[in-house]
Amino acid sequence: MRATALLRAGIACLLLAPLFFLAWVVSPSGTAAIAPGTGEGMRALMLGWGAIAPLIGLLLILAGGVLNVLAVRAGVRRLERVASGAEPMGAGSVERAGPRIRILDAQGREIGGTDDVGPVRAPINRRVVGGLLAVGLGILIAGGLVVLIAGIPAQLAPGIPLTEVYAAWGGVGSSGFIVGVVLWAVLAVLLTLAVAVVGLRRGAGLDRLVPAHRFIALALVIGSVIVVASGAPAFVVAQELGDVFALDGATTTTAGWLLGQLGIAFSVGAILVTVPRWRARRRPAVISGASD
Repeated sequence: MRATALLRAGIACLLLAPLFFLAWVVSPSGTAAIAPGTGEGMRALMLGWGAIAPLIGLLLILAGGVLNVLAVRAGVRRLERVASGAEPMGAGSVERAGPRIRILDAQGREIGGTDDVGPVRAPINRRVVGGLLAVGLGILIAGGLVVLIAGIPAQLAPGIPLTEVYAAWGGVGSSGFIVGVVLWAVLAVLLTLAVAVVGLRRGAGLDRLVPAHRFIALALVIGSVIVVASGAPAFVVAQELGDVFALDGATTTTAGWLLGQLGIAFSVGAILVTVPRWRARRRPAVISGASD
């Protein structure tokens, strides 16, 4: 494994570790903090994940350190081989036997170069990817609205109709919460529209700046931002309804916890898409003129 690939894998592990510690922080530390309408299976899942997540974070820190040490070691060994003459400088690519001729097709791919080795895959349609990502973010917004307006209140007051829950909450408290939900929804819709616009725009410069994997990572980051922004109204409804129904701090609901973990998963996906190198670079073939 090349030193660069080892280094990227180590950096990915170190970037992932804080996310698992965050998953631990937002998970309940005991049954007393879980809302009364939570099933036993979900209680066990919350508590179990809260216990496992920090251990995974520690393992990722250790793995990142080991991979970085191996990357430095591989780099030093290669420098030693180059210095001793056992490996020529730039041995990772095919040496040029003569003047190189670069021929590009209509999509800008080099014929006879890296993109012409092995079967040629059709380029990913940006509009299709952008549309799918925008639809996914729209589903996330709809799910977030259901969680904020219905899911959390229903679990904090099991068996009580939502109309009576909001009536018991009072007009002043619930109206402020509704305003917060509306502001969050507007922000989320604007971010989703930005993803759709980037997907619809076409241009060689934009394709190089935001290729498919970066575009997917951008959408994952935006999804994580949408979930994090929903934390403010979710905290308000959980705390205030907890006081209204005298839940003694039991404010962690299944819907709110799953939404928060989903936001963390989006950040994990963005790191996995962009930081590690999942496939080795193929050696480019060289087209050179015939020599006598």
